[in-house]
Amino acid sequence: MATTVHPATGIEYYTDGPLEGQSVALFVNVNASNGQINNPAGNWWPRPNGEPHDFNEEFYRIVPFQAAPFDSELRVIDEAASGRALKPAVPKPLAGHPQGTYEETQVTRRRSMAELKALAKGYCERFNREIWQRLPQDTWSVEKLAFAKDEIAKGNSLDQYVEAVEKDESLRMKLRAASFHNDARLAELYAKIEEAGEDGNIDEWPFSKMQGTGGEISGWVNGIQE
Repeated sequence: MATTVHPATGIEYYTDGPLEGQSVALFVNVNASNGQINNPAGNWWPRPNGEPHDFNEEFYRIVPFQAAPFDSELRVIDEAASGRALKPAVPKPLAGHPQGTYEETQVTRRRSMAELKALAKGYCERFNREIWQRLPQDTWSVEKLAFAKDEIAKGNSLDQYVEAVEKDESLRMKLRAASFHNDARLAELYAKIEEAGEDGNIDEWPFSKMQGTGGEISGWVNGIQE
């Protein structure tokens, strides 16, 4: 559908089709005496073709809101500082013309130190659980290992018993190392949180980052190299 702009009010409106004469944008109408917004959801401009109106109200154009992306793990919406508000035009337009805009402001705040520490601890506990799930859980494997340990304790050091115990201990050593890696990662995150305090920047420390290649602790691990 084609549109044009009213030369006086600056309102864009449709010039053909089923919406001919209606404004493209929506407007809220505001009580001129007390500033009360009567229709927060908005409606079309009250006059066809964007013409000036003669109602005892003021109309503000609704600006569609597009939220800026942010890391919801590290930041939350600051409800007290966010919301929609009227923004009168300066200088004040003529009566019967749009008087400004109705815009939504979204402000984020960084999560508190306590929230960030709980987030980091949750990741550490989750990945450590995944690490220790690498141990054989089936009844037969557990029974065989217990039997091998019992036989060795009795002096029966058959190769198959020794191999079973050594294999189990080797696996546990790797799992312990991986778990200690995550503990060290958690300690680093705690230190970063303490350093930043309640207001410092921690955006460069993505809490969900997994460990890459190399020996430096730069992320979590959730398993071991076989």
